[in-house]
Formats: sequence, structure tokens, C-alpha cells
Amino acid sequence: MRVLLLNHEYPPLGGGSGVATQHLAEALVRLGHEVLVLTTAAQSQRYEEHGVRVTRFPIQLPAGKLA
Repeated sequence: MRVLLLNHEYPPLGGGSGVATQHLAEALVRLGHEVLVLTTAAQSQRYEEHGVRVTRFPIQLPAGKLA
């Protein structure tokens, strides 16, 4: 099965739901599924980590806000 997971704070950017998403994604890969996580970042990135494909797409923050 192909699985798409969306999370705005996928590791290493935060904890909580980001860490939960990471554990879920890696468990699904171990079960033989193809997993893609879409998340945010300052710059676009695509990579694979522990069998999980990750695509980071850029966001614009409001003036004065830090990432």
C-alpha cells in the first residue's frame, strides 16, 4: 500500500506529533508499505531516511516570525 502522511513539524523540527508521525511512518515501512511524508522547511528538500521518503516544501513565515 502507498501511504501519504502530512505533518508540519516532522522530525527533527519538533516533538509530539512529529515524533509520532516518524514512528508511524517507520512502522509502516517495516510492514512493507511505501510511505511518503510531506512536511515544511525553509527550503525544498527530498530525501529518504529509514525507508521513509520525505519531501519538505518551503513556507513563508509572517514578517518578524522565526522558523
